[in-house]
Amino acid sequence: MANDDPVVARARGRVGQTLHGKYRLERLLGVGGMAAVYAGVHRNGRPVAVKLLHPELTLNEGIRERFLREGQVANAVEHPGAVAVLDDDVTEDGSAFLVMELLDGVTVESLNERNRLPIGAVCSIGLQALEVLEAAHARGVVHRDIKPANLFATREGAVKILDFGIARLREPGATSGTQTGLMLGTPAFMAPEQAIGRMSQIDARTDLWALGATLFTLVSGRPVHEAESVQEALVKAATEPARSLRSVAPKAPSWLVSVVDRALSFEQSARFATAHEMRAVLAQSAKDATPAAVAALVERADSVPPGQSSRRGRPSATHAAVVTPAPAAKRSLSGWLLLILVVAGVGVGFAKWADYVELQRAARPSSPAESESLARRTEGPEPSLTGTASASAAPSASTAPTLQKPARRRNPATRRGANDVGGREGLPSMKPQ
Repeated sequence: MANDDPVVARARGRVGQTLHGKYRLERLLGVGGMAAVYAGVHRNGRPVAVKLLHPELTLNEGIRERFLREGQVANAVEHPGAVAVLDDDVTEDGSAFLVMELLDGVTVESLNERNRLPIGAVCSIGLQALEVLEAAHARGVVHRDIKPANLFATREGAVKILDFGIARLREPGATSGTQTGLMLGTPAFMAPEQAIGRMSQIDARTDLWALGATLFTLVSGRPVHEAESVQEALVKAATEPARSLRSVAPKAPSWLVSVVDRALSFEQSARFATAHEMRAVLAQSAKDATPAAVAALVERADSVPPGQSSRRGRPSATHAAVVTPAPAAKRSLSGWLLLILVVAGVGVGFAKWADYVELQRAARPSSPAESESLARRTEGPEPSLTGTASASAAPSASTAPTLQKPARRRNPATRRGANDVGGREGLPSMKPQ
């Protein structure tokens, strides 16, 4: 983000403030479309991460409730690999905030941009994420936004799942807390049932598809579906079966190709039934999948600047993320179906834009410059098409609305969420205060 960005400037202006006499904001870690994340310290000296919702968005009751609900859902998982929330409150000016344990490490997305990931490290990331998902699914929590930017690797090699902001918590006798047809997530990591908006069909296998897509990307450096726009990515995710990992990573072990391809099955019934089953199958062959392999990558990440790569014969992730269109002759959709779905996507985008305008009128930003800045970050009452924030050092433009264009040229289907602030020193793991 530009240094003169009014939203970033306002976020920097909070550094040094103390929230409710308890949490002093020491350093700005990053700013997204939904929130700013700070490294802070509790009055007892404990380091924390503070995620502060933008004041304008706090005016929207739905956004505020979903933001605060992140703590409830993350804590319900009750697993050390789920980033937990220590506290939540509202500042004197009305901005909601969450307090989380400050971690030392990087997002898996950042690791993938800086280094070649050995198969052992990729499998360790997958196995650890599956263990957390197993605990989450057992408690009725479906994350709905598993992707490299929402996986955090600590210096000890532990993997934690971030961003439970759009997770669904199923309670006995309760209906879904998400409106019918409301689509949240990241297109490149959306299972077909999620991309098409069939909320009633989203379950644990939806997360397993997303993890399969994550492993696909970490091994191959490519998204499951090549696309030139978010709309095309959604259409392909909803209607086209995933290509085999073998087609883009011919040297990948056969056993890993088998696991990833099964997780990416178009039909839910053909995927692994549970995270436990997928983890057991992956663990059978992934002999070198140890946390030490991940820790080595985190340590090495400090020596490779973002945007550069130690990979040979392969461009850095900054450039590799630029999508190219799939050859027309290989498309499995009929021309008419594609046209209908794209037109429908444009209609949804227009509706989101209209909602956004109403939100901005309610927010009444203090200046035209601030209004313009918010328009680049949020797109209506659902500003995060991808999810939550990972407290990291580098500002990110990732999860912002589905149709928002990234600030730098990245694959529109894989960019991080607007409130993901991927980079160093991240998010949390919880224990009650």
